[in-house]
Amino acid sequence: MRIYSEIDKKFSLKLEIQDELNINFPITINQNYIETNCASGLQKVIHTSGFCIIFQNFTVLNNFANSLSIEKDYIQLSLLLKGKVQIIKPLTKTIKDIQSGFLQLAFKNKDNIDIKVFSQKKTINYTRIFISKSFILSIFKNEKWFSETILYRKIKSDNYINFGEIFLPVNFNIVNILSEIVKNSEIGVLGHSYYHIKFKELFLLILTELSTKYKVVNLIKKEDLDKINMAEAYLNTHYEEPPTIKQLSKIIHLNELKLKTGFKILNKCTIHDYITNVRMKHAHQMLYNKYPINEIALAVGYKSSSHFITSFKKFYGKTPKQYIMEQLP
Repeated sequence: MRIYSEIDKKFSLKLEIQDELNINFPITINQNYIETNCASGLQKVIHTSGFCIIFQNFTVLNNFANSLSIEKDYIQLSLLLKGKVQIIKPLTKTIKDIQSGFLQLAFKNKDNIDIKVFSQKKTINYTRIFISKSFILSIFKNEKWFSETILYRKIKSDNYINFGEIFLPVNFNIVNILSEIVKNSEIGVLGHSYYHIKFKELFLLILTELSTKYKVVNLIKKEDLDKINMAEAYLNTHYEEPPTIKQLSKIIHLNELKLKTGFKILNKCTIHDYITNVRMKHAHQMLYNKYPINEIALAVGYKSSSHFITSFKKFYGKTPKQYIMEQLP
């Protein structure tokens, strides 16, 4: 697998990665601070035999292009958590907006694209994982749950999957796994084992989520389902400042009744309860990492610590202080 990348027409990354799984191959972790007149921030690249992970967290000052060229059979998982991005294919001149809050999965043999990043004077948070075909088949060869899926059959038979064919709105669990993968610092055999387990966990979660979505296809019109998925993605990336139902219906261009009804069918809860659930999961993680209560309250969207504590107790049955005293030694 070959990967070449430029940011703002300046060399950023050039890798040639061995396709086969090899736990004796070194794991390389590079963190580079990129500073141009268009963007400044962190690019972290993790690679070894079989896969490469690229994480970018930039403040975008001016529009810029991120060129990317990939060769040989590979599976790509990508998540734009924050930011505004367009994919431009130089050969066909195809332009496609990338919706933030959606995890996309593709299976390709080569690609050459320009990623246009738009300035909003805000942060772009973009994670991409490239995994070789032989690596995927190796780590999943004893996983019966994977070998019986359509995805496995497509990969096995070189039935390529374009961007836009498989995607789903992210949830807390998916974001958390991707964050753990990016933050991992283990190398050697232990590091290899960690990534293998996390990739399995991630694919299992993706396939479970996709299965759940497919089950409601006959209950909700596809065009409405696509918009409700957009609503879910939006709430997962704006939970700290969630829109009202009226605002959300305008954002996704779906009337309020269809939005509320379809959302409850898809997620087995109301929009209000969904937002609370997302907030509490993030709060729980921050609490476990020993953030102060007032910081957690602000981070997950509560104007006061007392309001947050009341909501936390209602959700978990105990106050944050009681909860952390029971959970941590």
